[in-house]
Amino acid sequence: TTKGNYEAELNRIFNKQLCLLYAQSFESFERFLKDCLYKKMTNDSELSAFIDKQVNKNIPRPLSRAKMPGGDELFKILKKAGGHSFKEFSEGNNLHIPFKELWTILSETRHSITHNDSEISISFLKKSNNHWAIFEYLFESKVVSEDTVLITLDYKKFDRLNKRFAEFAYQLFKILS
Repeated sequence: TTKGNYEAELNRIFNKQLCLLYAQSFESFERFLKDCLYKKMTNDSELSAFIDKQVNKNIPRPLSRAKMPGGDELFKILKKAGGHSFKEFSEGNNLHIPFKELWTILSETRHSITHNDSEISISFLKKSNNHWAIFEYLFESKVVSEDTVLITLDYKKFDRLNKRFAEFAYQLFKILS
């Protein structure tokens, strides 16, 4: 690092740390959801039967807390466990963002930050206009190639992301309560 690129280097470090902080937050949230859904499953035979029928057959049965799936499989369980309230909150939340699309962006950006050094496919982000708009609202990005962007965060964007993520988590908590 030289005096000439000191600011750029600091911004790169801040960006990396903010992205990792977000990824860690999402992983903690996902762990919390797994705990809640596993507890609900043990007390709800209908949810347990749904999981046995619908969730990835490669997961050993009976399903243990340690084997609770993540990603889209976890979202399917969450949607089923939430029932009518889930649909109501997804359609009528204060950001007017469908939960599935928000979940997809939050989950995939976490995955990209953790496993792809913050690079994510533009074609994935543009699978719908909503997906792209959600991504742009919550994250910054820099073009890396024709089909890849680098996820970036500054303090202002991180603050927005953190608030929206907390609102989403709270809504899911209310649905499951």
